[in-house]
Amino acid sequence: MATAALDHHCCASASIAAAGAEPEDLEGRRRLRPYRRRLEHNLAAMALAFSQAQKTLSTIRSMIPRLVTSGVVVQNEPILYVEPENVPPVMSFLRLHTGTRTKQLVDITAVDVPTRDRRFEVAYQLLSIEHNSRIRVKTLCGGHEGDGGVPSVV
Repeated sequence: MATAALDHHCCASASIAAAGAEPEDLEGRRRLRPYRRRLEHNLAAMALAFSQAQKTLSTIRSMIPRLVTSGVVVQNEPILYVEPENVPPVMSFLRLHTGTRTKQLVDITAVDVPTRDRRFEVAYQLLSIEHNSRIRVKTLCGGHEGDGGVPSVV
């Protein structure tokens, strides 16, 4: 009984394919073609932006390797991690270098993570109008007595 139902199912699917289910599938593909082109275009733009952010990050890290401890790209924006005492020279470099020209300090923020030894993460959001790009600089500092904090960048 079960094999008869299985044979009927296989024959039914074969007859549907033979009856011309393929043209309907082809019609569906034609209707989706503009959406697919847009998706491919958006993916190509994201890949280009990501590669540009990666390129910026690797260029900066190669130019000032002693000042930048690490870096990562998140949402197509390069993030540089530096030691607190290196924040002013890195910010100056990013402002003056022709490849970055980050003339605006858009935002300064800090996050307190009490479970870490260096519990404060200070983040600087920089904007380059000339290059239409953003770069984030982050540093970690502790909240302990005698800790100098982060030097002023102004």
